Amino acid sequence: MESIKVYKERALTSLKGNWGKGVVATLVYFLLIYLPPIVVVGLGLDASGFLPAAVDRLFSSVWQIVLLPVSWGFSVFFFEISRGKNVRVGSLFDGMKQYGRIFTTEFLVGLYVVLWMMLPIIFILILYVATADLNFFFSGVAILASLVIYFYKYYSYAMVPYILKDNPEIKNNKAINLSMKMMEDYKTDLFLLDLSMIGWFILSILTCGIGFLLLIPYVKTVHAHFYEEVKQDLENSRRAFEALGIRLNLQD
Repeated sequence: MESIKVYKERALTSLKGNWGKGVVATLVYFLLIYLPPIVVVGLGLDASGFLPAAVDRLFSSVWQIVLLPVSWGFSVFFFEISRGKNVRVGSLFDGMKQYGRIFTTEFLVGLYVVLWMMLPIIFILILYVATADLNFFFSGVAILASLVIYFYKYYSYAMVPYILKDNPEIKNNKAINLSMKMMEDYKTDLFLLDLSMIGWFILSILTCGIGFLLLIPYVKTVHAHFYEEVKQDLENSRRAFEALGIRLNLQD
């Protein structure tokens, strides 16, 4: 694997001349994802000027789920930039052309992450029902375990958008399993890569969020280059094994 610095340099090289497109695409994406729920909530205020928080969160969640193919298109937008292609902001909506395949796969990714995260919490709930005593120490451990599981699964499934783009015939669990195989030895590498950009994340917050218009294109392009490197590493490993008469099939 290359060093963190190399991925960042590759991303900056890819974004040279494309920063404007990246910023516009990020702005369009966030407006599309977050503005409609805000407008609907505003129109749905009751006489007291409030809308039940549960209704607000429910609508926002459903809206983001419905637009999962657009979220996929957002990742693929920077994936194409990383490959030196001339992309249009309109390509954000390419996922809508194959809505069923993209939606079901990305939905399963989110579902699996949530279900895995729920395991420690379910354990604590069962313990509480059995003992009628909520142990705050174990509750804290369960929350921490859920966070660890979230990051583990997030990085396990991180290659799914790129796999869907590179393999139009693959979908659902097959794409997810392939991502898990690809990331088997690389989750820590991607985690450290993301961790190295925490300073830019903090700076983006200090700029009232404006900095995210630059940070997100940067991160997305870095991730795209990381995928290319993992893919190349695995391809080299495949050739090495096949030279020894051992055939590997990552898509099984």
